[in-house]
Amino acid sequence: MHICFDIRKVPLDRLDKPVVTLGTFDGVHMGHKALLQKAVTQAQELGKKSVVVTYEPHPQTVVSQQNAPLLLTTLEEKIPLIEQLGIDELIIINFDQEFANLTARNFIDEILVDRLNPGHVMVGYNHAFGKNREGKVENLKEASQIHNFGLEVVEPVNARGEVISSSKIRRELSLGHFTRACQMLGHAYPIFGTVIYGSGLGKTLGYPTANLSAPEGKLLPKAGVYSGRVHIESQFYYSMVYIGTKPTLEQKGTFVEVHIFNLEGDLYDQKIGLYLEEYVREDRKFESLEDLKTQIQRDEILVKQYYNLKS
Repeated sequence: MHICFDIRKVPLDRLDKPVVTLGTFDGVHMGHKALLQKAVTQAQELGKKSVVVTYEPHPQTVVSQQNAPLLLTTLEEKIPLIEQLGIDELIIINFDQEFANLTARNFIDEILVDRLNPGHVMVGYNHAFGKNREGKVENLKEASQIHNFGLEVVEPVNARGEVISSSKIRRELSLGHFTRACQMLGHAYPIFGTVIYGSGLGKTLGYPTANLSAPEGKLLPKAGVYSGRVHIESQFYYSMVYIGTKPTLEQKGTFVEVHIFNLEGDLYDQKIGLYLEEYVREDRKFESLEDLKTQIQRDEILVKQYYNLKS
């Protein structure tokens, strides 16, 4: 997948009437995947490139910062999820105040038609664009007739009778419904970050951890213990993950600590990708460090059972 951070440099002659889809795609959930997979299939049938246009930062951080949601996926987390679907070209538009002020008509004329020159456009059923989200599917239908490109509006994806959306997944994560959230996402929950120095207590207890600095604006799931896989230098490792405030130690802040099985060495300052897969238990305060260690040993057994690993 080719990634372009400046839409002014998009090589129109190389794309040649591509199949284009647009959106924020926070979480790259099952509804997004249905849309993106349709775009890939349509492009293959037409012998054209599939192009995804997305925005950074999240538009709400510019339009109404106080109402901006915590992110299911940062841009760094989003890119591999989109790439896995077989998209040819990812265009990332810098969403600043100037871009936010583009009218729907200007967006169609200057971005969609002049820069992308699509042969076919695919959008979700509730797609909106332009200043104050004034542009709707009806505007795209009119533009498709004027500028002679195909248009397909993709219907929502339902789970248990409920339309899947990024906001609903955020709600499920905040309520601690981790399995439900991952079902709607269609993948493990990613947290990419840099390994920083911690207190060293994990090593003292026999469970050294990589302490992850979570990205600013990232939605962390409910405090507790999780099973997860860690991506380090093109390899995956199984791990046991703690997210919480360390109530036993009465420390301030929220911590993401990863005990990686079968890996030794210094990971400080390295960027790693963490994928949470299973909720194990809630966070709680223990009477002593010995009680905490005993519980961690129990957690390890459960996580290794989940991955069919030898204890």
